[in-house]
Amino acid sequence: MKNKTQILGITALLLVCSGFFVYRERIKTSLFPVTPKLLTENKNKWDGQNLDGYEYDLQIRGKLRKDYHVVVENREVVAVTEQGQAVDVRHDVSIPGLFASIEYDVKTSKAKGRSKNRMAKLSVAFSNRWGYPELYLRRASAPFKSGYVTWRIENFEPKLAE
Repeated sequence: MKNKTQILGITALLLVCSGFFVYRERIKTSLFPVTPKLLTENKNKWDGQNLDGYEYDLQIRGKLRKDYHVVVENREVVAVTEQGQAVDVRHDVSIPGLFASIEYDVKTSKAKGRSKNRMAKLSVAFSNRWGYPELYLRRASAPFKSGYVTWRIENFEPKLAE
């Protein structure tokens, strides 16, 4: 009976550890606090790719749960779909638009007169290969809308010139 309990315990531990490694592999990179230097380095890396077209899946989580497929051609968003249906989004969901969104959050979270405990906490993971923000997390408290917003880019496919 004691051996059976030990085997079950070891099996449970192995399952938990393997789940952790699968989760970590899914993220692929670590989240870092957003700093102007980190943002500039990766924005320059992205700009240096000189991609006119690409597509990806954008998952947005927070108060709203959205799953978009974004297509960019000639540096313009030409299609945004959700479950195969075209949708009209209010924000620029191109990679430069997502960089602009992070820059806006950095600027407003550090606005003059805000105490440290009233700022949004911003974290990001960038694609090692392309430099775009793969995963972004904004945790906020008053006077921001409380809660969190996170978005993730998956299935990024560049349209390389032939």
